[in-house]
Amino acid sequence: AQRGTFPGDMRLKWGADTVCMGFALFAARPQTKTLLDRLLVKFETQDQDPTFPRYDDQWGINHVIDEAGVVWAEPKGTGDDEVQEGYVTLTVQDGTSARTNITLLQMSAYYRGKCHGTYDSETIILHCHADKHGVAKLTSLSAANILFLIRNWESRLANASLPTFAARVAAASHDKPQRHTSGEPASPPEPGTPRSFLRTSRLAAI
Repeated sequence: AQRGTFPGDMRLKWGADTVCMGFALFAARPQTKTLLDRLLVKFETQDQDPTFPRYDDQWGINHVIDEAGVVWAEPKGTGDDEVQEGYVTLTVQDGTSARTNITLLQMSAYYRGKCHGTYDSETIILHCHADKHGVAKLTSLSAANILFLIRNWESRLANASLPTFAARVAAASHDKPQRHTSGEPASPPEPGTPRSFLRTSRLAAI
């Protein structure tokens, strides 16, 4: 997963960054099911905990791994170019114990924070701070010079016969980032505009 700073109480307790749910990969294993089952129980009982933001997956998953006794490797990899490793041990459905590894990716490549428009060439994902609604996110990506979507990308994909993922990305995006302070993606490019989007540098996780 990406590295985060929320929830602050867990970061303070661990002396380590938190699991950011903007970009996270869960392995399909019994112990993962146990972990997520515990998260769902936490959602179902959240009214009993006034500190629990309503249905906040990031608050929930970090508290769940804390309650499971997460162990972070020492020294903790808190530098921007470092990976932070940890694990929890969980009892799975058949009654046996299984270990689940947790890896928090290096911030330099999987960035979470305020987007400012200039990034390392090794950046793979940008997850920009923004209010949690669509227009604010689009405005944030636009201001950071990483918005590639055309204005009518949804209808273009719905109405086109596009056999591959690469073709769908090309149909929905401009070749260059678009800057629109209104937060609306730009209009489609003129027919015949060369498309090198898939060869450009980064993916933005919004």
